[in-house]
Amino acid sequence: MKREQTEKIKAFAVLVIFWYHLFGCGSYLTLPENIWLPVISEKFALSLCAGPICLHVFMFCSGYGLYRSYICRKTGMRDFLRRFTKILIPYWTVLALTILYLVLRGKFNPEHIFVNLFALVHDDDMLYATFSWFVKLYLELPFVLLLVQKIEKRGSRSFLKDFFLYIVLPVAIWTSLYPLMLAVQGNARMLFLVVSLQELFFYLPDFFTAMLCAKYGVFEKIREKTAGIPGALQVLCSFLILYAVIFIQARQMLSQRVLLDWLQAFLMVCCLLCIMEKGKIHSRYILPFIGKNSLYYWLLSGLFFLNTSELQFIIYAPRYTVLILIWQVIVETPLVIVVKWVAGKLMGATDRIIDCSFRKKG
Repeated sequence: MKREQTEKIKAFAVLVIFWYHLFGCGSYLTLPENIWLPVISEKFALSLCAGPICLHVFMFCSGYGLYRSYICRKTGMRDFLRRFTKILIPYWTVLALTILYLVLRGKFNPEHIFVNLFALVHDDDMLYATFSWFVKLYLELPFVLLLVQKIEKRGSRSFLKDFFLYIVLPVAIWTSLYPLMLAVQGNARMLFLVVSLQELFFYLPDFFTAMLCAKYGVFEKIREKTAGIPGALQVLCSFLILYAVIFIQARQMLSQRVLLDWLQAFLMVCCLLCIMEKGKIHSRYILPFIGKNSLYYWLLSGLFFLNTSELQFIIYAPRYTVLILIWQVIVETPLVIVVKWVAGKLMGATDRIIDCSFRKKG
């Protein structure tokens, strides 16, 4: 999976998440005055609201890229620190913009400032920047990478052993943490720790599935095995599987059976890769740009919901679902460019400080 393909898959995921937030969450996110009209049938439009599974796709893409860029090459403490700054500085830039707006509107509550610095809780009432809860999850990944590096250095194993270590074990741990979470309800610190671990182990199978795909060349082997199948047939099957995954995800949301989300994420990525390659769907600018800046698009999309929902009328102005989605991307793009420029300047200064400190130690 090439970097450009990863960016396009991230773009697909962020657009589906936008769709989910715009049309799939009802009155929880959408104000009653911001009505929308479906371009296609309302039932089909809502069936496309598979936002949760696209979170797993994001984690999958992160696992694939980080294995290639982090685990497969020699890294040190400098790289470890930069992993934090690449997440924290963009987040803090958007957070500062959100706080400034809340202050001007007289809605800022300084009581939760520390919690917001690292998005410590998955609580929309405490987080200033809506949808920023996943930042904590990405801040935990560098520690996971350090552990994986140590495991990988101990020698090669079979795919089956890796599957049990990286997929079955995290799922088992996640399952075992649920009764523990109920047992520590009266202890706030223990509850925070258990909930944080449960959230991490919930998404780790997606991350590790992608890591195993990169390690064992799974996508390359799939291409070899399907080389004799006509491209049109591959694309048709990919669309059918993609819709089936979305349909199954919608049913799972009702039954809360979510232990196979890593498999659904893998199937979605396989299908999207096939559609891009065999369907010859090329997007040289729009999808790569959205995917490359998906973190900024996701964080800035929170400006239109919950704590800052009074701005929501801006993106619902076109009234029709598809137009609303396109309009949200258009509205956010200038903000993405400006915030990314500011964050880039801050990250450049931070990198120089990190490099200088390591040179002095050397």
